[in-house]
Amino acid sequence: MDKKIVQLKDDKNNVMPLPVTVSDAVYLTNVGPMREAVGMIPANADVNGMTLTQFINQAYGRGSTFTFLHLSDTHKFNHGIKKCIELMDQDAGIPLTIITGDLQLTGDMKATILSSAKPILLMLGNHDVADDFGGDQIGARNTYIAPFCEKYVTMGSETSSYWYKDVTTSFATIRIIAFDEYEYVTVGSPATSRYSVVYSQQQIDWFVELLKSTPSSYYLILAHHQPASAFRNNGTGKFISEKAPNWYEHEGALTAIPELACLPHLLPMILDAYLSGGTVSGEYHCGDTLGTKMTLDVDFSGISPCKFLFHIGGHTHWDVCEYLPLYPNQLQLIIDEDRPAQYVRSDLPRSESDETAYCINKVMVDFENRKTVVERIGAHITDSGADRNVIEYPFVK
Repeated sequence: MDKKIVQLKDDKNNVMPLPVTVSDAVYLTNVGPMREAVGMIPANADVNGMTLTQFINQAYGRGSTFTFLHLSDTHKFNHGIKKCIELMDQDAGIPLTIITGDLQLTGDMKATILSSAKPILLMLGNHDVADDFGGDQIGARNTYIAPFCEKYVTMGSETSSYWYKDVTTSFATIRIIAFDEYEYVTVGSPATSRYSVVYSQQQIDWFVELLKSTPSSYYLILAHHQPASAFRNNGTGKFISEKAPNWYEHEGALTAIPELACLPHLLPMILDAYLSGGTVSGEYHCGDTLGTKMTLDVDFSGISPCKFLFHIGGHTHWDVCEYLPLYPNQLQLIIDEDRPAQYVRSDLPRSESDETAYCINKVMVDFENRKTVVERIGAHITDSGADRNVIEYPFVK
């Protein structure tokens, strides 16, 4: 049996209740709680009753899991960011938080992010670029992304906000690639709506080369603001809004001048070719008013791909976690907005006065058991009374 830790309550050796028999216990003297940090376990952590294996895994990253927090669409509200910092401070096994756009950062939000001891990685959303900066992607990048992320990630451009980050545990390396969907300065004004997606040739080339250079032993997560597709298959599920329409609200695909829209499933299409050793060839609209096209002539044959985990994103303001209809081997985890407001297609009542003030997914990748576990923190009870608390997705080969 793996011995368990029994912490002494104070300097007078008043012991905590024993979780097991004395013969199965290991005593840590003069700790109750931890008085100094040990590895990744912070000072003041309560480790009473933890097995030695659990203690070592948490302290020195020897576990077979990777966990992060995901939220999106904060829209000037700080509740979720503060909660994420609280959760990361309490749990040494959560190394970072990702916010997938529509930040609309206030001064208080910026100060909160900078106060975090662990990375809070940010992405731009349509309201950040179009509303807060009048289409100026460079201004949005330099104000909302660079001051908070540059020291943690590898930026792909000096004018756009796409980036990647490698997170290494003792078990695996996870590569997170985040996109900039609003390159309104690099390419041009959006063609189909003031919020629609515009990708540059440079960004897509960067993505392709990054895929080619990713070691086959790595695991991959792709982060977007808008969902990585346009149309759904009417699927239902525990982590899908009861009011979900049959589309993902991909800006531009359904509005104005669709013939100039950037292909909604461009990135899943490229990813699919990479995972299958296929090719992508042709011209595709970037999504701007001038009809600029990118040219792709990509051959992934002969490349040993890494292991894809899932897409994450927001934008819809309603939950929809499911496999993409066109690419059923690609899981997409889209989260409801963090702002405490219930959108017309959301089934989650919200309030600033209780835990529904925030909406956070705690995402755990379990490499040993080959599954992803999504746990909801905050708004989780639906209009019908269902509990959107936790769900598991097996790895797809």
